[in-house]
Formats: sequence, structure tokens, C-alpha cells
Amino acid sequence: MLGGTLLALATILLPCLFGGPASAQAPKHRAVYRDAAYGTNWVSAGAADAIASYFTAAGYELLDASTIRAWLDARIKDRERAVLINSHDVLPDTALDPAGAALAPSPNNPIRRFLLAGGRLVQVGDIPFYLHAPGATASNAGWADNGARIILGRTACNGTRDLSDIPTITAAGAAWGLTQDVVSVRPNKVDQVDIVLSENSVGEASAWVQKLINVPGRGEFVRLADHGLGTGDITPELLDDIKRVAEYTPTGTPTGPLDTGVTGTVTLDGAPLVGSEVLIKDESGRIAARAATDAQGAFFAYLLPGKYTVDPNVDPTYGAAVANVTLDAGKVVALPEFQMARFPSISLIKENGFQWLANISPDLRGDEDFSAPNAAEADFVPWNVTASNGNFTPDLLDARGIPNGDMHVWLRLHITLPPEWGARYRGPLRLYGFNFNASDETFFNGKSIGKTGVNPPGPDRTGFTRDADTIRNYLVPADLVNWDGDNVIAIHGYHDGGTGGFTSARPKLAATVVSSSTGPTITTGLQGTLTLDGKPAEAITVRVTDAQGAVAAIATTDKDGKFAASLAPGTYKVEPQLTIDYAATSANATVEAGKVTTLPPFNVVKLPSVALIKENGYQWLAYISPDLMGDEDFSAPNASEASFEPWNVTAGNGNFTPDLLDAKGIPNGDMHVWLRLHLTIPSGWGHGDLRLYGFNFNASDETFFNGKSIGKTGVNPPGPDRTGFTRDADTIRNYRIPADLVNWTGNNVIAIHGYHDGGTGGFTAARPMLGATVSAVPAVVKGDLNGDGKVAIADTTIALKIAVGLVTASPAQLAAGDLNGDGKIAINEVTQILRAAVGLVTL
Repeated sequence: MLGGTLLALATILLPCLFGGPASAQAPKHRAVYRDAAYGTNWVSAGAADAIASYFTAAGYELLDASTIRAWLDARIKDRERAVLINSHDVLPDTALDPAGAALAPSPNNPIRRFLLAGGRLVQVGDIPFYLHAPGATASNAGWADNGARIILGRTACNGTRDLSDIPTITAAGAAWGLTQDVVSVRPNKVDQVDIVLSENSVGEASAWVQKLINVPGRGEFVRLADHGLGTGDITPELLDDIKRVAEYTPTGTPTGPLDTGVTGTVTLDGAPLVGSEVLIKDESGRIAARAATDAQGAFFAYLLPGKYTVDPNVDPTYGAAVANVTLDAGKVVALPEFQMARFPSISLIKENGFQWLANISPDLRGDEDFSAPNAAEADFVPWNVTASNGNFTPDLLDARGIPNGDMHVWLRLHITLPPEWGARYRGPLRLYGFNFNASDETFFNGKSIGKTGVNPPGPDRTGFTRDADTIRNYLVPADLVNWDGDNVIAIHGYHDGGTGGFTSARPKLAATVVSSSTGPTITTGLQGTLTLDGKPAEAITVRVTDAQGAVAAIATTDKDGKFAASLAPGTYKVEPQLTIDYAATSANATVEAGKVTTLPPFNVVKLPSVALIKENGYQWLAYISPDLMGDEDFSAPNASEASFEPWNVTAGNGNFTPDLLDAKGIPNGDMHVWLRLHLTIPSGWGHGDLRLYGFNFNASDETFFNGKSIGKTGVNPPGPDRTGFTRDADTIRNYRIPADLVNWTGNNVIAIHGYHDGGTGGFTAARPMLGATVSAVPAVVKGDLNGDGKVAIADTTIALKIAVGLVTASPAQLAAGDLNGDGKIAINEVTQILRAAVGLVTL
């Protein structure tokens, strides 16, 4: 460490090495945020007051939750040099614009726009955007590590936690004005920052700068003092450090409004694409700016003059061609609109006919290679990866008597692409949307396409780096793809215990370009269309299974909602593959040699759902106590609730603390918890299975509906201590409720038996949703085959085509057109429908 006089001298000399001597000119606009009505987290209220007092005395404008938004908007508009000090370490929602009823973090936020317009924000204390403040009367709500990644575009804390060491101030840090030794507990990896101001004992960034634009001295988020700060920690020397950093002016810093940049808009399905990142790269490929679209789909960034590539392609399910632009000094270039096109994708799961193979064994040494398409598979066994389960245990380990510990694993999957992909989407593919617990290198037809974490080179953990949580996103070059035959995905991973595998999300494969508007020509098979809200449903996967239930084809709808599949003659079931919030009826079809069967249109409908939160009238009850032994049972609808108390689960907050623990003086540690919720099913819901989904629970749970278990995640310990406990706080739950458990006209009870192992606890990342799995069944109007509520000539035409075998009736059409109940639509029924259409009879 530089010490005393030497470090003071360094703050004068070292700027010459880092952009020249600091200018004496302060930013034109300087402000500090402090609102005593809003909470802090690691920064105590007294410390926040001390920071605010120091900076207001230095001429900074004092902002509160009601004024910070107007100040940010003004800086975004004037693009003058400005700095904001966050004394709280938790910002109010007025500065963050959370998205939707769940108050999720969004790239569309005033803080990012302030930085893109050239502002600087300085924060001390907790992980940036780990929490946010919904209101003066609301508890701080949690975004955890995901907050910074979305708000800023990069993570703010993926280093080694709780080292509690004294970092070394770097030469850059000294140039910026740092002098004080500050304990570090939440560092960041150096590859996630642009400037390291101080470095901890393992080479990670404790104090750092992330740049949102490439302009010197502008568009910067600065993190200092990454630990808890009480009043006694706020020394005059620390405050002076913060001020020097806030006002540091490297050579080349524009002191006036920024005037060189780029603007544009991004649309999807003809509507603005809101809250989507747009990456702007310089000629070397380095990211020069991380823009994001606003509510109108518009984005901007102010940059140095030069040549750039503007790339809006951050979501693998849709995309557009990138734009190249040359920025001249003093000019802002408006780009043509990016019109995003949807890409087809396939979930590589058992339900879609994909059979993974696995070789997991402590006998693997780490130097084996099973990546080639023709690699031997004698030691592999089938592994069923389903929509709801991608874990190794119990099938691959427990059932085979393999100890669950450190070992290498190889996975393989053979896949033939849908025919239309080769005709319409012949370009790079993307393997995405999955995690792997705990590290992987992934291959496509024998070539490595990406790696996450680090597999150890030998049989033990030496050299191993764990990364079980990152959602993988690997690009498959087009020249690796066999468009007309077998392809092999191979994954070499390392399993370090626990459940292992694709624990939180399963792999998907997607196209990335539209190379042609013409689909494949078929001579024997079937074809159909899908609509959603009366419009063509593009890029929907359609699964076709044969009479034995085997997948015979996977098709994808085009921009007109049309799909087609080439098939051998036979009988098939056709099912659109939809997300949890949508449904469509399936159809049975017979394919004859030399003919293409045209199916009735599929109408995709949005299924009803409701968030089980306070704002929607749902009052959770909670019993959390160290006195619970683990063998209690409060799952029955009529179970005693004498020990329960109201717990307000809101869109912005599902945490136990502070209301359930801190306010009652309960130590925040290991204990069982029971939660209960009484609810009535909304009228009009279809009487099929329900789904309780979309929430996490920190840290394990078993969930019941009307006294019956519907699912569990992690393992609750059987007794009062942690013995037998398995933590799974991150998996988003998805539990099916059988229809015969539901009381459709009265009270129902959801009960959750969980284990709380400390920290915030509860529904920390997302709150529960209840949804239907079938749409409400409308009343059948006899003779109304097109579903418009009346009987007309158009219905007669449809009935006639069905009667003569030109089209196959959907279940709804059969119900409307089968007038005599014999299970088919015949010519005599066509005649009756025609007579009704012209008003001669009433059906």
C-alpha cells in the first residue's frame, strides 16, 4: 500500500499516466440524493445524512425521491456534464422505472439514460441495484445480483465475497483521487469493469468504474466502499475521496453538452420493443456504448467520433440486421428503424422427441473426448430431460448407485433440424436458454462453440471454476450445421455434487437469420395455420406425433402463421407448443399418399392467470419461528391458523424481513416456516388442471393445495436443525394442481412448508402466480362452425368441406356441426346448416 505522504504525492503525479492532470473545472450540475423517508441498506441513516451534509455544504443540490426524476430528465435533455452522489445505496423507483406489476428491473430506466447522456453516478455501500425502494411506506424490495446486470448491462458483484481484506489502490485509483484504506466485501471481476480503482488480495475490483459510453470522463458508474457504512465510518478523509472521484476530470473530457451520437428505434410485430439493449461496437469490436430502448422503442448514445456497428440483437428469439454508421464530430445520426423478425426455436426436451444420452462416472479422468458426431456411445445411457426436470438425480446417480460427488460428465444429443429451417433460416444457429451445474464446454458436430466456468483438466477439482447459474448462449456457425441429416450436440461438464445437470432451465436451439421467405415444398403431409388474437402467430413450434406417440415432425409457423410437415401416410396428432400462458386445441389428422391434408385453423388463446399478491386482494398468512420442529402439518384446508399472522406479499416485495422477523425480534437464522393462502377460483376459468408457478422460495419448500402435496423443490430438513437440508432458493417453481383437488365454487387453501436458512427469505425473486391450463369452454352454437356466434353461409361452406373430406373438423367444429350426435358431419347436416343460414329453420 502507498501510505501517507507518498500516496498524497501520487494523487498529484499519477494522473499524468491516466489521461493527464485532473482539471479544476467541476461538473456543471452536481447533486446528492438523500430522502429520510426512504430506506437505506448497508449505509446507515446516520451515514447517509453525513454524506448528504458534506456534499450540500460543498454546493451540491439536494435531491429526494420526489425531485430526483426531474433532475435526471433535465440532464438527459441538456447532456451537460453532471454528477450524482447516491448517499443511500438504495435508489427510489422514481429513478428506476421498474417494469410491470412485478416491479422488475428494466434496461429502460432514467439512470441508464442519464449515463448514456454523459452523466456520472457514484455509489457506496451495498451491491448496486441489489435493492430498490418502491415507496416511502414500503420496505426495500429485492432484485439481488440481477438488478445491476439489467439496469447497467453488466454485473456489479461477481467476485469473491466476504474476504474483508484491505484492497490496494491502483495507479488509476490514485489518479482519480483515492487515498483511504477501505475494507472490501463485495468485489467485482475485473472483466466486468472498465477501470479498476482498487484491487483486493485475489486480483478483483473492489472500487471500480463501468463506462456506458466511450467518451473520456463521461457516462460513468462508479462504485466505492463496497461494505457496510455506519456513521463512524464516514470520516472527512473518506468524504474527500468521494468528492475527488465525483469531480475527477481526465484529459479529453468534454466540459459542455455532448453533441456526437446516434439515435434509432426498434420494433417487434409492428410495436415498439421496450426495454431492450442495443450494443454499439467500435471498429475493434469493443462495446463502446450500452444503449436501451424506451417506452417508444427509441434509443440513443453519445460517443466519440468514429465508425461503429449498432447491434440490437440481444434476445435469441428475434433479430434484425446490424447497422454500420460513421459519426462525425458535432452530428447526431438517426438510423433507419430496426424491424425485428421472430426466429423459430425448439426446446430440446423429451416431450419434443429429443433423447439425451449421458456418461457420468467417477471413472472419467477428464481427458476423454466424446465430441465427434461418430464418437462411441457404448458407455452412455438415456437421460430424460423434460420441461420440468433436467436434474441428474435421482435417475443418473442414485438409481445406479453412483456416489454424488466430484466427477466429469459427457452429454450427447442427436438432432435432425425441421426441413423449413434449411429452406428459410440457413444461417448460424443459437444454442441457448439453459444452465449447467456446474461448468461446461459445449460442442456442435465436433467443434467447440462455447464454455462457461472451467472444467478441471484431471479427475479432481484442481483448476475447476464453478458457474452453475449463468444461462448459456452459444452461437453455432452455419458451416457446422448439417441441414438435411444428423447433428450432434455434445457437452463436457463437471458435476461437483448436488442435483446437477440443467437444473434451472433446459436447452433450446434457435435460428438467427431469415434467409428466404419460401418454405419447403411437400407432396405428402399436412399443413395448417395458427392465429393469436386474430393475427398470424409467427415462430410457433408445432409438434406432430404418430399413432404410437413418437414425434414424427417438428414444424414452425412463418410470418403468415402457416406451417407444413412432410410425413409418411398415417394418422397423426398435431399440437402447437406454447408457453405456460397460452393454449390451443390439438388436432388429429389422417395423411394419405400423394396428398397434403389441410387442418382447420388453430386459434391460440391466452390462458387466465392472476398474481397472488396484496394488490389483487390476496392475503398470505405466515408462521415462522425457531420453535417449529419440522414435523408439524398445516397443509389441510381447516388446519389451525392460531399461530399465523398476516404477511403482505406485494408486487415489489416478497421478503420475510423486516416485517416477519426483525419487527418481532426473531433471530434471522435456520428455522421452518409455514405459509397459507385462502382463495376462490375466479369465475369463468376452465375446469381443468391449474398451475401454481412463477415464484421462487428461499430456500426449500413443499407445496400443498387443499391438503395434497403438489410439488417440492430442494429438501426441507426433517427436524429442527439443518440435517438433511438441501437448498434451492433460485429455481422458479412450476407446480401442477389436479382439477379434482379444486373447489371451483368456494374456498381453496395453498399451504407451503418451507425452510428459511437466513438472509431475506420468502418469495425473494418472484411472487406466486395461479393460472389455468385450459381456456373457458364457450357455449356451443349449433351450426356455427367458424365461431363467430351466428349461423351463416360461411359455416355451410366449412361443413361441406368437412363432409366431403377436404378438411378435418376441429373438436369445436365437430361439436357445432354434428347435429345428430353420430360423431361426424355428413351431407344431411350440411343441408340443415344451410337451411338455418337462410332463415328457414332454427337449430
